[in-house]
Amino acid sequence: MERALQLLQVDIVRQNAAAGNNSALRWAAQMGNTQISLELLKIEDVRQNAATQNNKTLKYALEDCNLTLIRALLKVDAVVNLLYTQLNLRQ
Repeated sequence: MERALQLLQVDIVRQNAAAGNNSALRWAAQMGNTQISLELLKIEDVRQNAATQNNKTLKYALEDCNLTLIRALLKVDAVVNLLYTQLNLRQ
């Protein structure tokens, strides 16, 4: 995990962190790796695409009862906007 966090400090890695429809963020959430997920969410491209695949990252966080990641994801506009749409609510 420490190595992954170090890699996220490298510019080229950060520039490509949202590749594959944010597969790195989904993987980190699915594996329950909160620290890497939170670090990824600091990257603007990752935040903008955090709701890909119907909020699957949020789904993984909910399944794992990962309150820290759930709270962080609910601060991301893309995630909240998709939730409102999915639940047929108005903002």
